[in-house]
Amino acid sequence: MLDVASERVFCDDCQVRLRVQWTPSRQPLGILLGEPQLRHHIKSCPRCKRVYRYEDIDRLVPPAATYAYDVIAEVGAGRFLHCRQNKQIVRLFAREYERDLPPGDIHHLAHAFLDALAAVHEQHREAIATLIRHNGGWVCHLDGTCEAGTEVLFAVIDGLTGLTLGTARMPTENAKDIQQLVDRCVEHFGPPLAVMRDMSSNIERAVTHLSASVRHFVCQYHFLENVGESLTAKPHTELTKQLRKAKICPRLRSLRRDLVRYSRGTAPVTPDQFEQLLHAPRTGLRLNPVQLRRYVAYFLLRWQDDYQADLTGERFPFDQPSLVLYRRCAKLHHLLRRLLIEYPELSRTQPTLVTVCKVLAPAHDSSALVAAAHRLQKAVNLFIELREALRFNRQDGSPVRRDRAPNFSLETARETEPRLTALRDKLSTLIKPGRCPETRHDAQKILDYLDRYWNKLFGHLIELPGREHPVLVARTNAISEQRFGRLKKGWRRRMGTKRLARQLQAARHEELLVANLTNEQYVQAIYGGSLDNLADRFAHVAVKAQHRRCARRNATDQHAIPIARKMLREPHIIRRVAGMLHKLAACFA
Repeated sequence: MLDVASERVFCDDCQVRLRVQWTPSRQPLGILLGEPQLRHHIKSCPRCKRVYRYEDIDRLVPPAATYAYDVIAEVGAGRFLHCRQNKQIVRLFAREYERDLPPGDIHHLAHAFLDALAAVHEQHREAIATLIRHNGGWVCHLDGTCEAGTEVLFAVIDGLTGLTLGTARMPTENAKDIQQLVDRCVEHFGPPLAVMRDMSSNIERAVTHLSASVRHFVCQYHFLENVGESLTAKPHTELTKQLRKAKICPRLRSLRRDLVRYSRGTAPVTPDQFEQLLHAPRTGLRLNPVQLRRYVAYFLLRWQDDYQADLTGERFPFDQPSLVLYRRCAKLHHLLRRLLIEYPELSRTQPTLVTVCKVLAPAHDSSALVAAAHRLQKAVNLFIELREALRFNRQDGSPVRRDRAPNFSLETARETEPRLTALRDKLSTLIKPGRCPETRHDAQKILDYLDRYWNKLFGHLIELPGREHPVLVARTNAISEQRFGRLKKGWRRRMGTKRLARQLQAARHEELLVANLTNEQYVQAIYGGSLDNLADRFAHVAVKAQHRRCARRNATDQHAIPIARKMLREPHIIRRVAGMLHKLAACFA
């Protein structure tokens, strides 16, 4: 039994002795608190009726709750930081703390965690602002994520510290809601040094009102992606169409299946034997000639089908799958054709190779297929020049993706403008009359993109007074993509499903703040350097967290036209609605 009451004896206003007005009791559950019977003796003044609660009651247990702050902190960390399922959290409490936690309460505890986390973040805005000022300022990375048919979770992330400064949920990625979120962050943390965004026109309109000192950049990945799709989408589609029309791949697959079927029941040629055969061809005389012939043909067909090995893994338009497939087909056809011409006896001893050569013949003989490949290659060559001008690669050779930024250094940042200027001058010569019409078209398209986004593609070095080295602004929005990617990865791990539409529709935007708990500077400034202080900080913002909870539950803008699912599923509901409309029409007639 735990009895608590206010230490005040007399009323502050009337100086009358206080009396115990009522004594509510509850049995909260806490990791350190245990599960005591908590009785709260609430006093009141008999004259003015002023109520006096125990001063530290909200430090023990949240208002109107039956779980202590350490339980909320542990459940929230397990759910959002470690991506544990409900049953895993239940087992953890039973094993580590010997506490029986009902699985049905974890959902509500997780929401309480997000309420408290957001309240702590809001209460310590000054500490975050001090951290940002100490770092020289902040860079505003703007991006949102959604699935088909869901609302958008939007985040404002500081590109220098990696902190999520503000989050919001909006029906669409519209300029008005984005501007409100950006203005709120500017009010709390000051104007940013720069804004990094994708090619969205709504985001562009949402940040145009910022001061003239703020630099505006577009993500170079999205820029290249848009240019690449504009250049190569149509030629790539045409090449794909011609490859399908030639039916090269289906016929080669049929040959591979036949070779596998004919080879069953006979001693196969092993990879080691074939490797030895490549070094010493005369050793093939000791092998079964039929099986060797089949193995060679099958090997060549597998090599042609393995064209994806030539892709970088960066996806279209950085990768051109149909063009890579065409190159392999053309290369294999050239090889077989030359061999069959130089050694006519192969037509008799290796009839399968003759068949393969005939199937691959459109790669050389089909004028439409060859023209489509050459057209796409011209566009790809100019796209590669643009990519090289931006130095868009990684030293480790790994593919550049939305969530994996290319290498960027002070030297690269200084060289960007001269390289783009040189490329611009070269493209200007390619659009002159007399040049290839296709090249002129592609060069003009790149020039149009460069003209539109010219000042937003370089200038990533920002000199600050009193700072020895300039601030290097990231040239892509990879930090936002990584943040959303890790969030969705955690959902997939917890939910066990790839489709996240329902999860994202039900998710709260405050969940994007959880990533701050992995930032050492943030934890040091807000939580005293350790996440063990989560419960203590939650206790200090109990009232604000309660206000957030009430506002969330009483929100009316989330369901402007509320409809109960139970009513939707009533039998003959449409017939009843039609009858209601008929009666209304009769009344207004």
